[in-house]
Amino acid sequence: MKKYVSLIAASMLLVACQTTAPVTDENPPRATSQKSAQQVSAYLAKEFREQGYEIKTQSSKKVIATKVMDPKTEGQRYYADRSTGLPHHKLKVEFAKTKDGVEVIGWTGILMNPGTAKQYDFSVVSSADGQRLQGLLNKAAR
Repeated sequence: MKKYVSLIAASMLLVACQTTAPVTDENPPRATSQKSAQQVSAYLAKEFREQGYEIKTQSSKKVIATKVMDPKTEGQRYYADRSTGLPHHKLKVEFAKTKDGVEVIGWTGILMNPGTAKQYDFSVVSSADGQRLQGLLNKAAR
């Protein structure tokens, strides 16, 4: 009986280790890499460009990219109707050296009223965009 209980406990622990927590503002997309920050930065900038983003900043400290949102798509029309000028989708990734390697921390949001005095951005990390960014950070960290 003890063997079965131990086996079940070990199985549950293994499954728990494989389950990822959803990303939120409190638990943002993150990954740890053995690559240099510069290598991860270059990889992410390339991936962002391939997805149609314009790189605003790229260094060994951070990457910031934006892309004008298409107001014709249903989900994005909501933001376009509330913004002066077309809103932008914004990605920001920062790098920090730790004892385990380079920690890569991401953020995704919507930039409203771009280029105006009332410009601001707000987080959409808790959305599917945050999960997609988490997947990309995992891939970049490998």
